Amino acid sequence: MIESHSILGLAFAALIYIVSLTGALTVFADEIALWENTGTPTAAAATPEAYQTALESAYAMRTVGQRVQNVVAYGPSDFAPALLIRLNQRDADKTLHQSNWFADPTTGELLGEAQMPLSHLIEELHVALHLPDPWGRYLVGLLGVCMFSLVLSGILAHPSIVRDAFRLRIERNRRIAWTDVHNRLSVWGLPFHLVLTFTGGFLGLSGLIVGAVAMIAYDGDQDRAIASVLGLQPVVAEPLDSFPPVAKMVREARTTGKPVETVIVGNVDNAGGVTQIRLAEDAALDGRSGLMFRNSGAFVETHSGEGAPGGIRALAMVSPLHFGTFGGYPVKLFYFVMALALTWVTSSGMKIWFARREQQGRPVPRLRAAWCGMT
Repeated sequence: MIESHSILGLAFAALIYIVSLTGALTVFADEIALWENTGTPTAAAATPEAYQTALESAYAMRTVGQRVQNVVAYGPSDFAPALLIRLNQRDADKTLHQSNWFADPTTGELLGEAQMPLSHLIEELHVALHLPDPWGRYLVGLLGVCMFSLVLSGILAHPSIVRDAFRLRIERNRRIAWTDVHNRLSVWGLPFHLVLTFTGGFLGLSGLIVGAVAMIAYDGDQDRAIASVLGLQPVVAEPLDSFPPVAKMVREARTTGKPVETVIVGNVDNAGGVTQIRLAEDAALDGRSGLMFRNSGAFVETHSGEGAPGGIRALAMVSPLHFGTFGGYPVKLFYFVMALALTWVTSSGMKIWFARREQQGRPVPRLRAAWCGMT
């Protein structure tokens, strides 16, 4: 078990280190993006008219020859009290192109294209390692599975790891000191590490999981499988002469008393397309519910949240559990510290291996230099 733990760790240590470190920084991606765009007007909430105007203006910026996938408005939140608009387009070879603008939360006027190089770098490294879609996400998902396996194999390889939870032999040789630090950080953060690695693997491999569900439960029909998870899907209907009535939908959504978190408008020029308004509720992990409208303005159903089937509610917990977007800043700070601990566990694991090789008279100076350079 120790050998399998070592081999698995050595094979993926560099990528695990990058994903763990960027994961710690991704916790504050919203704040970093707002910091990169100083002067952006902030507010506790945006007006319904602001959503309507901002989304229409962003859609008008679409590029000829590219297909609009959707237009998204990220409403003001506790972490980023600004209105961010995103236009997602795909070209002929299905490459995704994103354009982002901050908008005035009162009028909806677009305030120029948002510049978010640092937050984009961090998020893309964490989610896809800057590799082409979907292969980058799949690789990160496999790294999540690998990290989950490392946590389990580490527990099984060290039966006394919990009993020795506070044993630190710093005064001993370098290898023993690093081993104790490695094991202590591993056991102190054990519940967090298990949750984080499992949800990370699940999110990264979600595309493959949907395909498996389709084969098992829906005779290979992926559209039905996706609809069972994501809710209402678009249908072919008459074309729309104007942009969907988003302001009317937002007013209707706010009658629930919950703040609007995200507005997603898909198939914009089709009356049978779907506009989803996601509502936030910090009281529960699965509290984010979605109101599903046809682009014509007709309300159809509520998806997820209270009253939804148990499986849907469980799925709704995965993303908040992985990114720490519940419980406010105390939870965010906890996630930041524990993700850094996971980074340190990876680094100390490599240091243990290097020290053991030196004690055995088989040093690897080039590999050690490469590791130090990378970290």
